[in-house]
Amino acid sequence: MTRRFSASSRRVSPVFSGDLALCDNAATQRREREPQLDMSHRSLSVLLATLLACAFSCRAPQSTGQRRVADLDASLADSAFGYATTCAQIECKAPAECKLSSGRAVCVCPQGYVNPEDDPRACQDVDECTTGEFDCDVNANCVNRPGSYECVCKEGWKGNGKLCSSLDECAGATNVCHSDAMCSPNGDDVRCECSAGYRGDGKLCKDIDECEEGTKKCADNATCQNVRGNALCACEPLFEGQDPTTSCRNRCAVAQGDSARCDPAGHGLCSFATDGTARCASCASGYVGDGKRCTANSECAALGCGANTVCGGTPGARSCQCAPGFRGDPKAGCVDIDECAEGSAECDADKTDCKNADGGYVCACKQGLERVGGACVNIDECMYQTDLCDSAASCMDLPIGYTCGPCKAGYRGDGRACQDIDECAEKLADCAEDGIATCQNTRGGYECVCPKGYAGGKGQEGCYCDLSGFWAVRQKAVLEVPERSAGNVVLLEATTNRSTIWELHRYTYDGSTIIVEKKQCGSDNSPELFSPLYSETYTSFVPNNVYDSLRYQRTVDVPLARKDALPGKPFVTPKDALVQGIKLKDPINDPWPKSHRDVPASQWEDSDNDGQPGITLWPGQTSKTTRDERGTYDYLPVELQGDSTRIATRAGCVSTALRAVGHLEGSITSCTRLVGKVINDKTEGRVHSCSVLRMSDWSQLDVTCRRADWEEARKCSDAQIEFLDDQDQTSRASAEFEAVKLGALDATNIDCTTVREALPAL
Repeated sequence: MTRRFSASSRRVSPVFSGDLALCDNAATQRREREPQLDMSHRSLSVLLATLLACAFSCRAPQSTGQRRVADLDASLADSAFGYATTCAQIECKAPAECKLSSGRAVCVCPQGYVNPEDDPRACQDVDECTTGEFDCDVNANCVNRPGSYECVCKEGWKGNGKLCSSLDECAGATNVCHSDAMCSPNGDDVRCECSAGYRGDGKLCKDIDECEEGTKKCADNATCQNVRGNALCACEPLFEGQDPTTSCRNRCAVAQGDSARCDPAGHGLCSFATDGTARCASCASGYVGDGKRCTANSECAALGCGANTVCGGTPGARSCQCAPGFRGDPKAGCVDIDECAEGSAECDADKTDCKNADGGYVCACKQGLERVGGACVNIDECMYQTDLCDSAASCMDLPIGYTCGPCKAGYRGDGRACQDIDECAEKLADCAEDGIATCQNTRGGYECVCPKGYAGGKGQEGCYCDLSGFWAVRQKAVLEVPERSAGNVVLLEATTNRSTIWELHRYTYDGSTIIVEKKQCGSDNSPELFSPLYSETYTSFVPNNVYDSLRYQRTVDVPLARKDALPGKPFVTPKDALVQGIKLKDPINDPWPKSHRDVPASQWEDSDNDGQPGITLWPGQTSKTTRDERGTYDYLPVELQGDSTRIATRAGCVSTALRAVGHLEGSITSCTRLVGKVINDKTEGRVHSCSVLRMSDWSQLDVTCRRADWEEARKCSDAQIEFLDDQDQTSRASAEFEAVKLGALDATNIDCTTVREALPAL
C-alpha cells in the first residue's frame, strides 16, 4: 500500500513510488556515513541536517520566479531594518544615534564602529588590530577595545605601547649582584659594580675602611670612624666643630670667646667639667672674680704669681695659689695634675674613658655610647645603620656597640662580608631533573624556572603545562548526507558539507583537575541540501554576533595530574554535555524529551536572548546565492496541500533545543596547543516553535530572526511544529579538533571574534 503525506498524516502522493519510512529512518542511515562532529556547533549542524533531510525532503516543485529582497524604501518606515523618515519611527541601539540624512532617518555609529549588515540599528566595533589601523610599537601587541584599541608592550618590554623599551633585567631573578652593588642591564645578562665605599667583583663587595686607608680626611683634633660604605669624622672629646672634616676647636677657646661663659677681656681661667663642657670659674693671677667677670687687683698684681695660678685669700691677705687641677710652687708656676694617670679621676670605667685636660679631666663616653642628659647611653648602630655588618647578615645591638650575626641563608661569610652561594653551580638546588625546569641563581637563593607556558618548578614536582586560561577551539568537520530517493525520484542529492566550527573554552587548572567552561562561537558553512524534485536548496545558520551573547557552560571536570600535563601526553576528557534551549538537572543522563509536547514551558530556556525559548536557526536568505551556485536559498516547508506534494506553508525562523554528549581524545602537542578527535556519543534536538511565512514572501523577503521579528511573526501551529519535530533527531559523529591558548584567566576582551581570528576557517 502506498502511504500519502499531508498536513495531518504522514502520507505521500503517487509521485513517490517508494515507502517513506525512509524519512523515519534517515538519521539512523545517516549515522553510518557521517563523521563525528563536535559537542556544540556540530550539534547545530547535525540537527539542521536531520531536519532538512527528513522533514524537508517531501515536497512539490515550486514555481521559479525572480526573487527580490523586500523593498526597503525609506518612505515605508521599517524600524526593524533601521530605515525611517523621522527619528521618532526608529529606535537606535546604543551607541548608535539617529540622524536625518537626505530625508531619511538612519542610525549613525560613532568613530570606531560600523553598522552590521544584519542590523542597521546597531553598531559593531571595528577591530583596528585586524584592519591594520593602529600605530603600536613593533614590540607591542594591539588589543581591540570597544570603539578603539590599545597598545600593550610585549613581555620583556615596558612603555605606553606606542613606544616600548626593554625591561630592566635587574628587576628580575637574573640580578645576582651583591646587595651593596649596582646592577645594570648587559644584553641578556646584568653587570654588577660595587657601590661607592665598597670594592669587589660586584657579586661580593666588601666595605672599604677609608680611615685605615687614609682616603677620608678629617680636621686636626678629629677622629675618623669607619661605617658601612663610608667614614665619619668626629671631634675629639676636648674639641667641637660643626664640620669635623674641616675644623675642630678647643672647647675652652670657644668658651673664652663667649662672654656669657668667660670674662670678655680674656682674664678668666677655663677648665673642663667631667662631662666635657668648658667653663670659666676663676680669674688669672692679678685679677679677682668668678671667671665670668674679672677685675684687676693691684695687691694680686704685686705678688708676682707664676703660671697656672690664681690670687687667693682676702683683701689685705692675698697670696699666690695653684689654680684648680694644678700643683707646684705658685711663685715658680704650677703644673697640671693628670688625674687619669694617677687614678684620682671619678669616671665610670664601664662606660667612659678618662681624658686628661689642663686643670682637670673629662669622662668621655666609650665608642658606641653617647652623652644624653649627663649620662652615657647606648647608640643603636643597627637602627642608624652605622654598623659594619654586611647587608646579608643580621646586626645585633649590644649595651655598648653591636655585633654581626651569621650570614643569612643562601650566603656564606663572617657577617661583615657575606657572599651569595650559587646553589645551581654547587649542585645544592632542589630542582626536578625533568629536562624542563632550569636552576637559576638569585640573591640568597635560587629558582627552579619553568619555560614560558609552564607552571610549577618548585622542589621535585617539576614543570607542567599551565593550561589555565582561554582557549580557541577549531573543528574540521565533514558532514556527508547520502542520496535520498523514493522509487526513481531523487528527493535529495548526496552532499558533502565541510565546515569549520569554533568554540571558546575557559580552563582553570590547579595541577590535578581542569575545570572546563565552554561556549559556542559559530561555523563558516552551514549544511546545504539540494532537492532535484523541487530544484531548491535549504540551509540555516546562527549569526556570529549571537554567539557572544551565549553564556559559558561548565561541563565535567577533567582529572589531569601534573606528570600528564606535558607535551606528548594524551589529552582525554570524560563524557560531558552541552545543552542549549532547555534546562536539564543532569545534562548528561536526563532522558531527552521524545516530543516538543513533552517539555514543560518552565523547562525551555532562551539561550540566545531573542525573546523566543530555545536557540533560533535563521533560514538561508532568499537573496543569497548557494555555494553550488545553482540558485538562491528556499524556505523550509512545514505543510503540504492535502494529499498532494504541493507546498502549502513555509517557515522562516526555527527555534530549537539541543543536547550534545561526547568527549575529546587527543594529545598535548605543546603547552599552548591541543589536537585530536571529538567523539560524539549522541546529538539530540527538539523543535520548540517556528514562524510562518506568507506566500508572497517566499521569494521576496530575506527573513531575519531577531527579538522584534519573533514578536511580529505568525507562529507555526502545533501540527506544523510536529512536521519539523517528529523525526529521529539523534546521531553519532566525530571530528578533528585543534585548540590554541589565547591568554591567561585574567586576560580581557577575549570573545568569539578573537577565536575566529586566532584560528581562521580551514
